[in-house]
Amino acid sequence: MTFSEQPIRDQAVPPSWHSRFAFYDAYGPPADPPAREAMKRLSFGQRARLAFNPLAFFFGPIYFAVKGMWRKGLMLFALTLVFNFVLLTLNVPSSFDLAIACGVGALYATTANYAWYLHVRNDNRPWNVFEGMGRSKS
Repeated sequence: MTFSEQPIRDQAVPPSWHSRFAFYDAYGPPADPPAREAMKRLSFGQRARLAFNPLAFFFGPIYFAVKGMWRKGLMLFALTLVFNFVLLTLNVPSSFDLAIACGVGALYATTANYAWYLHVRNDNRPWNVFEGMGRSKS
């Protein structure tokens, strides 16, 4: 990676997460302009590791709960229930079920990495699922 990989001293962080933590330490939230520019310079595989978490995609709220982020997992689950209720109310054809499930899984997968970084680094325990994912107010 193009950024300096500082050693992570936190015992809770497995070695496979060190590069993600180093990136977030160096560039900040994924939505900030410096992080977005730095992501453009990374390979496809490196970008995928930073932006997408396959375990969160497949296991959703269970993944968040196991990582200790139960508040965010519960909020994402509640958002999923509301979304499904709206789709049921609108009588969306069941042929869209797979696409909808993939979209919901992508929501879990794209929020998990930075959420866990905040959870470990800053002892961050809010209910805000999208913290650091939107545009910053500078």
